[in-house]
Amino acid sequence: MSFPLEQLRGKKQDAFIGYLSMNLYDPHKQATWGRYNDRVVNDSWVAQLVNDFTKRLDNCTNEDSLEVAVRREWIKNIDSILPTVNDKTIRDVPVMEFTPEGRKAIEPDNLVMLGGNHRRLALKEFVDGIKRQLESWKVKHSEKEKQADKASEISGPIMDEVNNAKMKIDWLEKKLALSQHWVIALYDIGTEYLI
Repeated sequence: MSFPLEQLRGKKQDAFIGYLSMNLYDPHKQATWGRYNDRVVNDSWVAQLVNDFTKRLDNCTNEDSLEVAVRREWIKNIDSILPTVNDKTIRDVPVMEFTPEGRKAIEPDNLVMLGGNHRRLALKEFVDGIKRQLESWKVKHSEKEKQADKASEISGPIMDEVNNAKMKIDWLEKKLALSQHWVIALYDIGTEYLI
C-alpha cells in the first residue's frame, strides 16, 4: 500500500508535537539510531559536518532538528514544548524530560531517533575537540599562574597572559555547555497516521 507524498506529509504534520532539546553528546542510553534509516556511516560526511560545526553550529533550527518518535504521555514537560525554535538559542529550549511511564516505555531501546546519526557522531567529535582545547588552556592558565606567583607579579605581561587564559577558559566552557545539546522535533507515534 502506498500513499501520495502530499498525504504522507499531512499525516506527518498531524503527528507533530513540537520542539524540545536533548543532550546529543551523551544521549539517553535508550536512544536508537538506524531503525528506519540504517545507512552506513559515511566518515567523510562526519568529517565535513565537524568542519561545518567549527564555522557555525546550527543546533537550534526547525530545519536542522532531529526527529524523534515518542508518545505524548511519555513527555513530562509537555507544557514546555515549543511550536518553533527558529527565534531561539539552544539555551532557551527546554530539555526533554520523561514521565515515569515514559522512562519505562523507552527502556528497551525504544527512544527512536528517526535520523541524525551522522550529526550525532560529528557533534561528539566536535565536542571532544572543545574539551581538548579546554584542557590545554587550563594547563596554560595553571602554568602562567605559577609563573606569576614565582615573580610575585600582580600586574604586567604574565598577569595579562593569566587573564587571557582565564577568559579563553570561560569562553570554551560556555561553548562546551551550548554545543552538547540539539533541538529535537517530536512526533507522536500514538497518532493514527496510516488510516
